[in-house]
Amino acid sequence: MEMVDVKLQLPKDLVKAVEAPNTQLEQVLWQKIVLELYREATISFGKAAELLGITKWEFTDLLKEKEVPLSYDEDDLDEDLQALRDLKLW
Repeated sequence: MEMVDVKLQLPKDLVKAVEAPNTQLEQVLWQKIVLELYREATISFGKAAELLGITKWEFTDLLKEKEVPLSYDEDDLDEDLQALRDLKLW
């Protein structure tokens, strides 16, 4: 996946509100961005899991932990069916 570097200046109060150690700040902010894009239905369930580098099962657990509603649409079903076909399980 091609990545783009983005530099952000954030107010100290916002960084404090994130409640993450400086060593984990980038990872926590990345997770928050991906979760919000998923919540807004900008990205699919599968894409969100991929962007976070976790399995779909782990992403389901993360959604539950962060109290983000599960949204599973036809595109998600198509992705899962294709994955099953690729594994020759369907």
